[in-house]
Amino acid sequence: MKKILVVFVTIFFFLFPLFLLFFLLDLPARKIIKEEMKKIKENRESLNLSEIISEKKGLNLDEVIENFKKEVEKIEKQDKLEILSQLFTSEGYDIKVYREIKKRKIIEDTNDIINSCEYIIENFSLSPDEKTIWQYTSLFSILFKISKILRARCVIKAIENEKNKVFNDIFLLNKIVKFSDQPINFSTLNLSCLIYLNTAKCINDILNILTLDKKSIDIIERNLPEFNGEIYKMTIFRERAIYNEYFTDLMKGKKGFISDYSFLYSVDFNFEDPTKKFMKFPFDIYLKPIIRHNKAKFFYYLRKLLEIENLPLKERKIQLKKIEEEIKNLPKYDFLVFFLIPLTSTYTYNNFLTTKVYENLMFTSISIEKYRKEKGFLPEKIEKIKIPDNRMIDPYSDKMLNYKKEKGGYKIWSVGENGIDEGGVYLSCSEKRKMRYRLDEKDDIVWIIKK
Repeated sequence: MKKILVVFVTIFFFLFPLFLLFFLLDLPARKIIKEEMKKIKENRESLNLSEIISEKKGLNLDEVIENFKKEVEKIEKQDKLEILSQLFTSEGYDIKVYREIKKRKIIEDTNDIINSCEYIIENFSLSPDEKTIWQYTSLFSILFKISKILRARCVIKAIENEKNKVFNDIFLLNKIVKFSDQPINFSTLNLSCLIYLNTAKCINDILNILTLDKKSIDIIERNLPEFNGEIYKMTIFRERAIYNEYFTDLMKGKKGFISDYSFLYSVDFNFEDPTKKFMKFPFDIYLKPIIRHNKAKFFYYLRKLLEIENLPLKERKIQLKKIEEEIKNLPKYDFLVFFLIPLTSTYTYNNFLTTKVYENLMFTSISIEKYRKEKGFLPEKIEKIKIPDNRMIDPYSDKMLNYKKEKGGYKIWSVGENGIDEGGVYLSCSEKRKMRYRLDEKDDIVWIIKK
């Protein structure tokens, strides 16, 4: 009996300091989670999270994704989507690719998927829950491909001077933008930005190809899609709410590490996850603090991203780099950290800023075209056109967009990510290597109208 008592006392004195150490190390994580949980509750009503994180409504999401995928795969397997992408060049469009598209009747082959897209937008009520978040991402990626198809269709119809068909596709692009301006997480935010960029570039293509009268310009202006300026902040709020549920389920044993992998990488497993048992005693003593640390770190960096929103742009860039470095230097408790790191990178933020640039370039260009139709000539200075000042601001410099008249047209440009005005010159990475420029040089974002 005495021996048993001695063993128990020895185990107790050995384990008690260990448990105490675990508890003390866990306190900072618990504090951050508690603070962020308050913010989730505060923002729930303003962000309509009760609708966003709820049961899906309308059409069956799985069927929608499956049917969409099949239709897109038909086009992709025959290299038709790749051919449509090759239509666009820095100079306008490639006439050889245009002839290939006409010869193979590729545009006609995309009619089914475009009709399906219209049907989805009109009938599908998007309110994904945490379980369907990756189907939602799949839907966004398909809509991005459709926006590329629609841009190509617009260019081809513009070449053939079929204005009504061009306008119909612009209207549909605008609907897709509105449909996708409520992203749930950073991956869907990136896709929302790409969809908007395709729409803006489509407007640029049309202005360069078609000779438009004032009435046509007014039609385009009325249907220019607005980019949601609060989209980045809203995405952070929603990311926090969605992943709070995810981490909570993991700690409660509702998810295991295999189903965890399924959630993160959109892989379906048709069996009960055996690793759920790891979240029970005694394994949970070790695993729960690790998960809590990851949850706290994730919340902490989302908070940091929100904090720098009100800083001047130059200071914001410096702070973004510091945040990234801080993430890289932190101890990595498990593989989850490798997934979370890219979510807090500058890539998403720069995508957001670039999209804002294209929005302002697009609206400014339309206002210049209206001025040209009314006066019969281009303005000498950008300040002469009638447009709200915030539409002419370059998000990368917080100054006015640059404008220059050129032979037969004009160009407007932003200083781009490096913040340096390089005269409206943009070079691709391969062009920079050939000409021996650094990768952060010659990255102005340029909008050119040649006619």
